[in-house]
Formats: sequence, structure tokens, C-alpha cells
Amino acid sequence: MNDEAIKNGNDTLIAAYKTSQGKICIITGYNQRYTAILFSHEY
Repeated sequence: MNDEAIKNGNDTLIAAYKTSQGKICIITGYNQRYTAILFSHEY
């Protein structure tokens, strides 16, 4: 999914990681103007 987003340049990049505080999601918008870091329950 992320590989295609990079090739096309018109999609959102998403990453998820487990931490001691719970799972976090890092989301970068297709235009790379913003990056949001959220706990999974906020997404």
C-alpha cells in the first residue's frame, strides 16, 4: 500500500507501531503537508 502511494504520489502513507502505551499510528497526507501521530483508539 505505501509503496504504491510513493510511486503514485497521490495517496496517504500509514505506519503503525506497538509501544508500552498502546499502538500508535503515523499518517502522512498525500501532499506531505501534514503528519499526524495518534493512538489507535484516536484514529
